[in-house]
Amino acid sequence: MVEKIDDANDIVHHVFRSEKGDAIDFSLLRSWRLWTDTDPQYVVSSCSVTHNKIPDMSPKYGRGEILSSGFIIRAHPATTAAIPSEGGAASPHDPGCCVTYVLQLGSKALKLVVEEVAGQSKHAFQSLRKFVEVLEGYH
Repeated sequence: MVEKIDDANDIVHHVFRSEKGDAIDFSLLRSWRLWTDTDPQYVVSSCSVTHNKIPDMSPKYGRGEILSSGFIIRAHPATTAAIPSEGGAASPHDPGCCVTYVLQLGSKALKLVVEEVAGQSKHAFQSLRKFVEVLEGYH
């Protein structure tokens, strides 16, 4: 994390390397909310931003652009009542959740994703687990 804006927004810098040695970095605004208008769900979104603490690292890295992206995380339909309320904790007996990821990429990032998606899926889920741990630390 480069800068914490408030309890639901921050600026982050991520650098990813492909197995071929190519590298791309991202400067992102990240936001998250507990959405309760319908079935309770967490919405985590991000988009590329310019930030004075994240200089352009070209030519070492190519600066990727995420036009918009986000996760929608909700309890498995059979367990909707298991999602915690704002500030609450989920039961250790919760059987699971559904995660939907939506992504709009610029051309540099899209090329890297297409080339690496099969080999990097495991790493993406490990990063997601780390991100969830960070979110849990804010409560």
